[in-house]
Amino acid sequence: MVLTVCRLFPAKGPAELIRALPAIQAVHPDVRLLIVGEEMVSGYQRKLSSLAQELQVQDHVIFAGWRNDVPRLMEAADVYAMPSFGEPYGLVYVEAMAMKLPVVGLRNGGTPEVVDDEVTGLLSDPGDLPGLTEHLLTLLEAPALRHEMGRRGRDRVEALFTTQRMAEDVDSMYQRLISATLYQRRRRRQG
Repeated sequence: MVLTVCRLFPAKGPAELIRALPAIQAVHPDVRLLIVGEEMVSGYQRKLSSLAQELQVQDHVIFAGWRNDVPRLMEAADVYAMPSFGEPYGLVYVEAMAMKLPVVGLRNGGTPEVVDDEVTGLLSDPGDLPGLTEHLLTLLEAPALRHEMGRRGRDRVEALFTTQRMAEDVDSMYQRLISATLYQRRRRRQG
């Protein structure tokens, strides 16, 4: 199962995942794409459903809407994928990696700061549907690679994305700002 959890609108990339499905289904006939999230653009889910029907993969796409059991769904998934264009940070990538899921996303926005390409997941360029498809296939075909990337993702979350670490980073930034401000005040007084 490939899982995506996002607000449903075009920039999050659910249409690209549906477009990748025919090639994936040809190799993995039992694959399912689980799309979790509320529609943010009126009629967008209907457009996605139409696209799935047009590509004849409607039986492999599940629209789950808003769910309060996302950790349970992540636990059941094989891959987390969100080819979001211009994602500023991608907290959901951190959540997926914390659940030991390998991530498939795009090499743009803040995604590469969260997902370490070829270590915790696989990133393709925006608009590269063959690359996105290949990354999904690679992970679906390689349970050991999925497991290893999932483990490394969890390690990355524990090392870089904990509350303690973020608090320390904010404190460090404030200390640098205070030091810079004091330094400039001293220079003005001396100057």
